[in-house]
Amino acid sequence: MNKVLIYDADCPLCRAYTKGLVMTGALPAAMRVSSSAVTDQRVIDQLDPVRRRHEIPLLDLETGETHYGVDAVLTVLGTAWPRFVCFVRDTALFEIGRQFYAFISYNRRVMFPVAPERWHVMDLDPDLHVGYRMVFLVLLYAALAMGHLGAVGHMAPLAVAALAGQLGLALVYIRRHSGNRLTANVLDYVGHLGVSILAGGVFKAAGVLLDLPMLLLLGNAVMIWQLAVRQRVMQLPDYVLIPFIIFTCLNH
Repeated sequence: MNKVLIYDADCPLCRAYTKGLVMTGALPAAMRVSSSAVTDQRVIDQLDPVRRRHEIPLLDLETGETHYGVDAVLTVLGTAWPRFVCFVRDTALFEIGRQFYAFISYNRRVMFPVAPERWHVMDLDPDLHVGYRMVFLVLLYAALAMGHLGAVGHMAPLAVAALAGQLGLALVYIRRHSGNRLTANVLDYVGHLGVSILAGGVFKAAGVLLDLPMLLLLGNAVMIWQLAVRQRVMQLPDYVLIPFIIFTCLNH
């Protein structure tokens, strides 16, 4: 084995698609390495310290040559499907794939939060990319609005007030404790809030469509649980969750 594909151990999507590469036979299992298993500083030093946090690296341990992101994935796929890879590289699909990959990569910690106390020799937390984050938030909240209005048809004014109170209380706390990470923390929180509502909203929408009240209750529980987990990741106190609990009770 002279090459390794080093995936982000804290990213479920990264674990899934690299496992898929193994299952399809494009990637030998021995070449799939978790970032948490990389402890050799000589290996880490061969990787670009910025790119490795945003694009999965495929490292040649003998030559030091490294492919990143979509290029790395296509290099792996090229061993099994060379014609397909050549087609992708020669068309607009390559640039589309690169942009989509970056969109997911820069937002993956909001999609799938990780505990702040975890530790790896090689940490792969992405930077904040304001452009990709704003696109993510617009798509997220547009989906929430259309989904809610489509399933329920309206939102109670008191529920809107409670949600505004939740956001306001959280942002006041974040502003006081963020220092020079204010913008990043605010955009992270707005993303976590939206993903929490979306996670529970899936169950609530199913409850409305199937006329199953238990799914409505389950959806509320999922919303509260998700935001509680995400607020602890951001190290916010539990009392900041109170307006959101009121929101879930009023939003039906």
